[in-house]
Amino acid sequence: MTRGHTDRTRTAPSPRIGVFDSGIGGLTLLDDLRRAVPGCEVVYLADTANLPFGDKPEAEVADITSTALRHLDGQSVDVVLIGCNTADACRTAGPAPQGSPPHVPAGTPVVGVIEATARASLPLTRSGVIGVMATQATVGRQAYERAFARWNPRLDVRSVACPALGPLIHTPARRRELEAAVDASLASLCTTANLDTLVLGCTAYPVIQDLIQNRVGPGVRLVTSGPAAAGAVTDTLRRQAATRSVHQLASSAPGWDRFLVTGSPAEFAASAHRFLGLTVVPEPVSLRRDCKSFGVTPDHGGCADDQ
Repeated sequence: MTRGHTDRTRTAPSPRIGVFDSGIGGLTLLDDLRRAVPGCEVVYLADTANLPFGDKPEAEVADITSTALRHLDGQSVDVVLIGCNTADACRTAGPAPQGSPPHVPAGTPVVGVIEATARASLPLTRSGVIGVMATQATVGRQAYERAFARWNPRLDVRSVACPALGPLIHTPARRRELEAAVDASLASLCTTANLDTLVLGCTAYPVIQDLIQNRVGPGVRLVTSGPAAAGAVTDTLRRQAATRSVHQLASSAPGWDRFLVTGSPAEFAASAHRFLGLTVVPEPVSLRRDCKSFGVTPDHGGCADDQ
C-alpha cells in the first residue's frame, strides 16, 4: 500500500510533505494526506531510537523535535506535519522551563496535530464534555485544554495519561495486555458523566481503536487526527501557493514515499505491517542532537552524526 524509495529527486509535480513522529503512529495519517493531496510525496521521519517521548523531560523532547525539523527541512519539503502529539505539545505550549521551543526552519511551515484535532472535535460534542487520552507529557502540558480553550473556553475537557499504551503498541504485545492497559487508562474517563467525545491524543492509538471503542461504549465518539491534520496541511499548502511558487496540490502521478528511521528499520517495518498492514522499506538515519544539554553521551543514547 505504501512505498519506500531512496531517490531524493522529485518524481511528481506535487508537494513534498515531511511527517515527524516518534514511531509508527504518524503512519495513521498517511491515507488522509494522500486523499487530501493526491500524488504528494511523503518524507516520514520516525525517531524510534528515542521512543517513547512521553516520559522524557520537556526540554529534551523540544530538542529532539528541533533536530527532526532541521533534518526534514534538508529534505526539501514544502511543509512539515508534526504527527507526534508529545512533540507538538512541547512546541505549542510555550518554551520548556529549561529549554527553548523547537527550531522552525525559515520558510518551511510547520503544522501540528493538536490544534487541528481540537478544532475538528468542536462540532462533534453535544454535551460539552470531551475526554482526551494522551501521553504523560501531553497531559502535563495541558496541550489539549489550551487548544480547546482558544475555541470554546466553556468546554469540560478531561485528559488522562496513558503511559503504558505507546510502548505496548510498538512492541509485539499480546492483545490481552493491550486490553488491560486500555482498561486501566480509561477507568476514570468511563465514569465521567455526559462524556460523548474522546480524542485519541496520540497518533499511535488508532491502531487499537477497536479496543478503545469497546471500553468506552458506542455512545462515545472517537476522534482521530488524520482528517483534521490532512485538512490543515492542505490549507497551509494553499496559502503558500498564493504567496510563492510551490508544487501543485494534486497530481495523477503517484509520489514516492521515504521512511527514515533512527532505530531498527526491521522493527519499524514489522510494526507497520503488524498493526496497519503496511509494507514499508525504511532507511536508517542518524540525527545530531546537543547531547550536553541532557548529560547524554553518544555511547549512552540517542545522539549521533547526521547522515
